[in-house]
Amino acid sequence: MTESPQNALVKSDDGRDEDPDARADRLREDIRESRRQVSQNLDRLQDEVSRSVDVQAWVDEHPWETVGVAFTVGFYLGFR
Repeated sequence: MTESPQNALVKSDDGRDEDPDARADRLREDIRESRRQVSQNLDRLQDEVSRSVDVQAWVDEHPWETVGVAFTVGFYLGFR
């Protein structure tokens, strides 16, 4: 008698026989972990982008550079 496809064992990545339900559970867990990592990366990217376009935060972090840029722009516009 042959086994039904639902009960057949399949070879895992490391060559061992594995129950299809166990393999499906492992794949679902891998997908959940991948989604979690993607979500964390997107959150981190959003924070970095928000920080990089926040002018007030940049001025607070780089006060002397801000003074230099303001002086240079004022000097240029004064001679225009």
